[in-house]
Amino acid sequence: MTLPPLPSTAVVGVVGKPYKVGGKCAVPGCESQVDHGHHIFRRSALAGAFFWVRLPDGQVVGNLTGLCWRHHEGITGKRWGHSHWIQWRNGEYLWGTIRLGVEVPNWDTDFIPVGPLDPQPPAPDLLDAPQPTERSEPDRCPECGQQKRRSGSPAISTPGAPRRRKSWIVKVPDDHEDGADVLDVLVDDLAPLLGIDPTASGRYHVLVPVLVYAHQDERGFIESIKGVGGKES
Repeated sequence: MTLPPLPSTAVVGVVGKPYKVGGKCAVPGCESQVDHGHHIFRRSALAGAFFWVRLPDGQVVGNLTGLCWRHHEGITGKRWGHSHWIQWRNGEYLWGTIRLGVEVPNWDTDFIPVGPLDPQPPAPDLLDAPQPTERSEPDRCPECGQQKRRSGSPAISTPGAPRRRKSWIVKVPDDHEDGADVLDVLVDDLAPLLGIDPTASGRYHVLVPVLVYAHQDERGFIESIKGVGGKES
């Protein structure tokens, strides 16, 4: 599991334009090619694989970087335990090592900085700048779940281009309870609170913040729905 880049839980995922990584591993001094697209703030902490995050000071920064397989193993601790750490310090992502013999690293005392990630994830206003591309895109990240990239240049999306869409099917009851009608009513009622038009993919932007809210307050959520739609625990 990736260690948190900040000692704060007040970091939230932000829906925004995706970007791709490629070329050289972002670890300073590493000349290996990128094997994985790595989410710096882990998916479980954000309740989703977000390309962007909003930091406690309100700044929005990129959340995806490219790593070679060896450095990716060190950052996720999958095989040999955590040996490396990415932290957000002084307005940039720093790559560093973890003090030897430490099982539960302390953010302040057990991080030994090596240098800034190179390249840094892009800022939103720099998304149209050329990104490094030297090979086909990297494999799925086993920690982040980033999908394996097929082939071709990881070019930045054209400004203003529509996002690709796909359907995500949910089976609902259709007997004495009209599940589709229940969902329609709930989404339609919540959409105005979020300033969203709940048509087509607009429903996605209603459902995601609702699910994120439930994920961030799991205990309160479970207590509030006891006896609703299932057995009490």
